Amino acid sequence: MPMIRINLLPPRIKKAKAERMMMIAVGVAALVVLSIPIGILYVRWVQESGLKAEIARIEKAKIVEQLTDTIARVEALNRQEKELADKIKALGKITSRQAEWIRIMETLSASQAKAQDLWFVSLRSRNVVAGPDAGKLELTVQGNAFSIGSIYDLSRAMKDSDLGIEVKDPLIQNSFLGTDRVIFFTIRILVKVT
Repeated sequence: MPMIRINLLPPRIKKAKAERMMMIAVGVAALVVLSIPIGILYVRWVQESGLKAEIARIEKAKIVEQLTDTIARVEALNRQEKELADKIKALGKITSRQAEWIRIMETLSASQAKAQDLWFVSLRSRNVVAGPDAGKLELTVQGNAFSIGSIYDLSRAMKDSDLGIEVKDPLIQNSFLGTDRVIFFTIRILVKVT
């Protein structure tokens, strides 16, 4: 059996209920209409934030790359600076060694000039690494002279120099140069080098 519905509400309440339903529908429609732009704005904001984050990441990557390049160049410059400092240090040692040799040769030359009648035939050098003379430069001077006095004058002149030269007793051998008697000598000289 079919059911019969009877609306016993007065028309005024019926009208109010209809108006309320209409208001709810308009409110829902307004919310839907307003939520669309807000949703669009939210989606744009999310996309924009993502793009900004991506741009920031790319910029950071570029900065890191630039800094890495700069660091590599600085490290290369530091290596070059160290290499140059080592070369300058080596040149300083060579220069100071040359200055020592110049002073030694000047002393030998001046001592030879004081002794007068002798001449040098050879000069050998070596660094003494062991024993009581370790750290000194040993020079072995060989030459010829016409008198033993000249050889002792040479030894005395070298000992009196300001280089702190230690002169060992000379080894002397008689020989002849043609018909003239000459004395072949070998003198060991120790020089403290700095």
